[in-house]
Amino acid sequence: MPVTIDQLIIDRNIKTCEKDFNYKLRVYNLLIQFNDKLNKRAGVRLTNVDTGHYLEFSRKGLTNLSPTVSANKITFTVGDAVIEYIIDTTYIGEEKYTRIKENITLNSKPPVNTVEFDLTINGLTRISKADGEYFYDGGIEFLYFPLPTIKDATGKNGIISWNWIDISCSLTIEQGFLDTATYPITLDPSTVWTDTGKSSTVWTDTPKSKKGFQYKVFQKNTFQISSGWKETEKSETEWK
Repeated sequence: MPVTIDQLIIDRNIKTCEKDFNYKLRVYNLLIQFNDKLNKRAGVRLTNVDTGHYLEFSRKGLTNLSPTVSANKITFTVGDAVIEYIIDTTYIGEEKYTRIKENITLNSKPPVNTVEFDLTINGLTRISKADGEYFYDGGIEFLYFPLPTIKDATGKNGIISWNWIDISCSLTIEQGFLDTATYPITLDPSTVWTDTGKSSTVWTDTPKSKKGFQYKVFQKNTFQISSGWKETEKSETEWK
């Protein structure tokens, strides 16, 4: 019987980083780095390892922060606000994708109805669409920001939207929602990594040899299927 293995997540656990950033996680050609060493900001850099192009954003004005790390989650606490980055998977239609889920929890009513971020876009092209913000690298879709969501402690939803300019971006929250919400409230401006290259891999349970496993790979960007034998010392779940 064929066995389907999720190839999008190689290792969900966040690790310490040797330079530039304090923490990192690698998923195929996506390098995720958190908490830069210079300013120790509550932010993340998402880099296409193949090209070196990246998107970096962090909460404006928040520096010298020491987060807590637990497996696939990194958490920054600033006053009565909590910022979480969680690496997991999500579905778009029937395809599964890696997601950098960001939860911003506000335990009390903020003084203003905007949440601001510093932003750096290096080598990527941003295109706004009805369902969110798309970032392309050399014409290939690389990152996708779905429309953000916000809800209060009772599950009531509010209106929230992105505002983008060259060097910063912000979330604007409906003031009426802030005035009547039951706190805490949670903002969810997640990011989805869409340039998977391999959206699904099917393995047979019979190896060619002690070191080989048969594979079929669906190439997302070219809509082609390739198959063959992968000679490897690793198990099939570790192959990449």
